[in-house]
Amino acid sequence: LGAGQILNVEELLSRSGSSARRALRILNAFNEAYAGLLGLLQAGREAKSAEALRRAAHALKGTLLDIGADGVASVAAKVEKYGTEGNLDGALSLTQPLEHGTQLVASIVKEILSANTP
Repeated sequence: LGAGQILNVEELLSRSGSSARRALRILNAFNEAYAGLLGLLQAGREAKSAEALRRAAHALKGTLLDIGADGVASVAAKVEKYGTEGNLDGALSLTQPLEHGTQLVASIVKEILSANTP
């Protein structure tokens, strides 16, 4: 997948009222939050807790949607759904793809932020 398929910049700009400055603030907020959210996901996996995975996936989904990373957010939504249903195996099966996708998004976000930092 290309960067444009992972992170929809047009969608991000739309969600930020077409303000590039606001879009960069949203990207910066994601950049500051994603590692902690991945830590929560990992803790839920280690604890084998469907509820903890649900909460972590819900938080990740929100931050991913905020920046226009809808494809990875859909994986988070599936983990959240499995967690809500108490389907631990289903949730666990998607934690690695969710982590990988989030890290890929984060690398793109970091590139955008570094290219737009004076």
